[in-house]
Amino acid sequence: MTLSELIESVQDAIQDDGYTSTVLTTLINRTIKKIARGVAMPGKYSLSPPLPSLYTAGDVETTATGIISLPPDYSRPANMVVDSDGKLITIKDSFRDFIKVYGRELNAGSPYICTFYGKRLFFRDVPAAAETLTVHYYKNPEPLEDDADEPEDIPEELQDELIVSDVAGYIYNLIEDGMDGQKVNTQNYLNRFNAGLFALELLLGEDGEPIEYDDDSAGYIP
Repeated sequence: MTLSELIESVQDAIQDDGYTSTVLTTLINRTIKKIARGVAMPGKYSLSPPLPSLYTAGDVETTATGIISLPPDYSRPANMVVDSDGKLITIKDSFRDFIKVYGRELNAGSPYICTFYGKRLFFRDVPAAAETLTVHYYKNPEPLEDDADEPEDIPEELQDELIVSDVAGYIYNLIEDGMDGQKVNTQNYLNRFNAGLFALELLLGEDGEPIEYDDDSAGYIP
């Protein structure tokens, strides 16, 4: 679907001329970015799967603080960090567990373990001289601007359920706020959006946990 088609579909759903194409474009791009970052799957302790076309890698330099700012286009981790020798660095899934074990301890040495938190990478140990780490990650999608632009990162067959339903649901939640009884339209589009998330997961698979590599990078720690 093109941007103009997405806008028209949302307008058909909400039947409210008060929402201009400019406002709807902003909401559509916000939804696409949200899906790219991962949405909590209903009834599951996991996020919706990453979008394969957004996969990339970039180099970052270690710092004396053990904290690295990730590339500006970073959206979510791809669960792989490699040092300058090509050795895989163990990734801790839980930032809280990482801090519990390593805290503010900054021993000198080559990085061997790390964790993602927000748009930063925390690592231990800290080398005396800066080293290059290659971070594999999923980038932010390009925003839709022109009428003919398409959200190519989201499967076309799910764009109505995921994009149109989420934007329509957001608007109906505002419209139905304060009304007595159940928010019928809001719930309807939420259900459609959730169905789209499950369809996306079936198509792309579940988002996996990071692999924790052993010291030789020859296997993994279960």
